Amino acid sequence: MNRSTFSQQTIKSMTAHWTRAQPTIAAFIQSLVRNSHDADDLLQQTAERVVERYHQFDTSRPFLPW
Repeated sequence: MNRSTFSQQTIKSMTAHWTRAQPTIAAFIQSLVRNSHDADDLLQQTAERVVERYHQFDTSRPFLPW
């Protein structure tokens, strides 16, 4: 899905989900990858995948395990 096809509500929802989950995801990645630059790269790649696949997210389920 192209980011330009997201509705404003979808963008707001995705942003809210990511903002709440990001600290936990960052801590998890940092626990596995000791190099902070590599961990930052992985966190950025994870955020990109969230954007690419957010249309597959079932909003009736928790975001973090997804």
